[in-house]
Amino acid sequence: MKYRFSLLTLLLVIPILFTSCASNEPTEYVAKLTTVSELNNTAGFSWLEPEIATYTVDTNVINSIKTSWQSNQRQFTVFVNPSCSCEGTKKLFPHFIRVLRDAGIPESAMKIYSMRSSSDKLPDDVKAQGFTIEFLPTIYIRNNGSNVKVITANPVNSTIESEILQSLQ
Repeated sequence: MKYRFSLLTLLLVIPILFTSCASNEPTEYVAKLTTVSELNNTAGFSWLEPEIATYTVDTNVINSIKTSWQSNQRQFTVFVNPSCSCEGTKKLFPHFIRVLRDAGIPESAMKIYSMRSSSDKLPDDVKAQGFTIEFLPTIYIRNNGSNVKVITANPVNSTIESEILQSLQ
């Protein structure tokens, strides 16, 4: 009888201990500042560099970007879910990277925020700049803290390099 009572007590106490340690609070995801190098070294992103390499840029537009960049430097802020298999992430984001590389724009002119979804919380300093994210990827091109252009999908009637050039002029 003593053994049964001990066993019954143990069976009642163990579930209570496990449930008391569990947190019922929802997890809050925050956008994380990252780099292309970090993404390339993260498991699951083997597609990124090949997609960057295979994009064919319009060299005339790239040359115009180089010229415009010298006199009109901008800041590029990219919000992306790099693990997403959506078209924007698998195409727009790597093509954007390729254009900046070919135009000689340094990575220091670009901030990349990795997000799980567009509803992730933005860090306070980023939120204070007035960024709003409805779709991923979203690319902000800014000049002195003001938005010059926002790109949220693959350009329909132009190329990503044309969109960047337009923002520099």
